[in-house]
Amino acid sequence: MSEAAIKPPSLKQLLLEVRCLPEWGRFLLSNTGAQELPRGNGRPVLVIPGFGASDLYTASLRRALSRLGHDVHGWGLGLNTGMNSHVRKALAQKVSNLHTTVGQPVSLIGWSLGGVFARELARQLPTEVARVFTLGSPFNITPAANNMLPLFKLVNRGKPVKLDMEGFLRRAEPPPVRCTAIYSKTDGVVDWRTACEREAPNTENIEVTGSHFGMVCNQQVVRVIAERLANP
Repeated sequence: MSEAAIKPPSLKQLLLEVRCLPEWGRFLLSNTGAQELPRGNGRPVLVIPGFGASDLYTASLRRALSRLGHDVHGWGLGLNTGMNSHVRKALAQKVSNLHTTVGQPVSLIGWSLGGVFARELARQLPTEVARVFTLGSPFNITPAANNMLPLFKLVNRGKPVKLDMEGFLRRAEPPPVRCTAIYSKTDGVVDWRTACEREAPNTENIEVTGSHFGMVCNQQVVRVIAERLANP
């Protein structure tokens, strides 16, 4: 399918994102089914929030993975308002510090824009990153097929958002580590096709059921991550 044929999800799909509220409730009440999931062995995991979110938003996901025996960390940089030199340097330093301290490569989990950051970290530090999980992250085909552009404009005081197609196409190439792209066809924020990795020996795409904003409290997502983290 051509780039022009892929559009942001419809207004109806976007409005249906309110279903993330009951998704959060079910997730918290279920205890994430931790007893049924494979256990980890203390390998380091770094979770990066999406645009406009902080570590508070990913707390439930991190708590669920911690209960399974993983050494899970938030990004520690407050609200994610986009990439800049400070964020780029601080994230790379955090990955390097975790790798040095624990003595093992770090697995990266990024929700939405956080997944874009995670893939670039893996490209920058391939020997220090074990693998990448992206949750509804728009990194493929076109940067325009999502409903986040109005928020970017708001943060940038209404200034036009410049789409660097050359840079975007470079970033669409998978980084040289194992990559698992988790997506939902009912995502109301990004077109699900833009959240899938290109086919390669080190990539896989896993479909789950749920909303974009509920990706971090989705039991299917936790299961996919837990099963792969438990299998080095």
